[in-house]
Amino acid sequence: RHQEEALRLGTAGKGFVVTSGTGSGKSLTFLGTIFNEVLKSPGPGVVGLVVYPMNALINSQSGEIRKHAERYKAACGRDFPVTFGQFTGQEDEDKRDGMRKAPPHILLTNYMMLELMLTRSRDLSIRDAIFANLKFIAFDELHTFRGRQGADVAMLIRRIKAECRNDIVCIGTSATMAGGASALERKTKVAEVATAFFGSVFTADQVIEESLRAISNGYGDPSADDLAKAVSRPLVAETAEELVATALFRWLERNIALKADGSGFQRGSARTVNEIALELSEITGKDRESCEAALTGLFNRIGRINEFIAAENEKSNARKPFI
Repeated sequence: RHQEEALRLGTAGKGFVVTSGTGSGKSLTFLGTIFNEVLKSPGPGVVGLVVYPMNALINSQSGEIRKHAERYKAACGRDFPVTFGQFTGQEDEDKRDGMRKAPPHILLTNYMMLELMLTRSRDLSIRDAIFANLKFIAFDELHTFRGRQGADVAMLIRRIKAECRNDIVCIGTSATMAGGASALERKTKVAEVATAFFGSVFTADQVIEESLRAISNGYGDPSADDLAKAVSRPLVAETAEELVATALFRWLERNIALKADGSGFQRGSARTVNEIALELSEITGKDRESCEAALTGLFNRIGRINEFIAAENEKSNARKPFI
């Protein structure tokens, strides 16, 4: 849901900030927005700048875009029409020269290299390609740009926007941004941060949170007696469906992994196994060691089942969800 909401905003020319958990597909929100623009209006020049706090994230993202390009070619029988490249301190001069001669549609970089690109004479062609064609600027891991560094980068964004021919759509993603008693409070706070950082007005409806559901919702809440039995007996569950139905899984998901937020859920706060075991001990009357052993057994079983699902997905090219 968060991907759809973000893509609807981005493709309508509106900025957005996505705050959702690690591995939830945040990157696809800005990549899909930029892909859509290039496919709709093909032409030369840098259409999208994607800025990361670390080069390791850039390397990972380049690999993901490469996968999209390969899938496109396999499906359409022709090369992916959206070009991309990473411009960091890691690339050799030949690769950089290639991008200077033919700037890609999507340029992946870090904020320090972006600053250098705007000031070095040998990068004039890339700078011109940015100022003449740029439409989107996206910052991944937005929460890392704070304090003095955040202020420096905010000024850099304003310099780019002042020089660009087009109005720039600003996008941010983060797994960690703001707390609040309600979704509106959280979104309003994130919108204030985004407005200060990007120098563009953001409202609460431009902040998109993830949508969570309990996969054990089809089963009732376990009683204290159910949980006590689960702690005392060996875990018997060979499939994902059997595991989700167990009392311990149901309790763990709805009381630890998730917390109620109005009509939906938020992710629960991080807690140690020992802390969870103590709470389970209080409910069941079982000793902490037994509760911790039961929880560890459950986590190990989740891991094994997810490994099986991953292997099946690989074999069949499917996308069966993990637990």
